[in-house]
Amino acid sequence: MVARRRPVGHQNAKDAAPQSTVRKQPIDSIRRTVLRASTGRGDLNDAQWRVLEPLLPAVSEVGRPLKWTRRQLIDGIHWRVRTGAPWRDVPARYGSWQSVYGLFGGNATAPGQVYGH
Repeated sequence: MVARRRPVGHQNAKDAAPQSTVRKQPIDSIRRTVLRASTGRGDLNDAQWRVLEPLLPAVSEVGRPLKWTRRQLIDGIHWRVRTGAPWRDVPARYGSWQSVYGLFGGNATAPGQVYGH
């Protein structure tokens, strides 16, 4: 029987360093962090959002929870109107183009209805 040599740098399971325990953040917290880190030059700043947010209709508590924040969708509408690009070209950081279009009024069946898919 021929003994096989382990490749350099290979460790047995017992020799391996213990894995660190990483605390997982809730997805909403991560999405907000990513949103703040990836704001575009035409997106609303915090002061503008504080003025606009109370003027928007309340989000319904009934149904499936929203995937995208209102701020992302509003920034998506602003991006689309500013650039004049087709709805399908709205960047993913603003939410799905269907959700942005739905808030804009294209698919909403009731005033202020927001699509969260």
